[in-house]
Amino acid sequence: MSNLSYPVPRLHTQRHLDIFKADPNYLESEEKYKSIKAEILGEDSDDEESGSEESDEEESDQEGMSVIFAVHLPMLTRIVS
Repeated sequence: MSNLSYPVPRLHTQRHLDIFKADPNYLESEEKYKSIKAEILGEDSDDEESGSEESDEEESDQEGMSVIFAVHLPMLTRIVS
């Protein structure tokens, strides 16, 4: 077995970017972020309501997929066999 040596690339790090600074006005900044996000995306500010709507959509998607699967399963078994 032969030993091969590969050149190891030198990593160029930017240490000045590796600094965490806590935001003293975090709550105010978070509210600004939410309002800007709602303005850009055209969403309501109530995240709780959208969560329940998304779960309803996911359930209807799953039901639709199971119907499609039930319809196409017999065709697939005929093709395969």
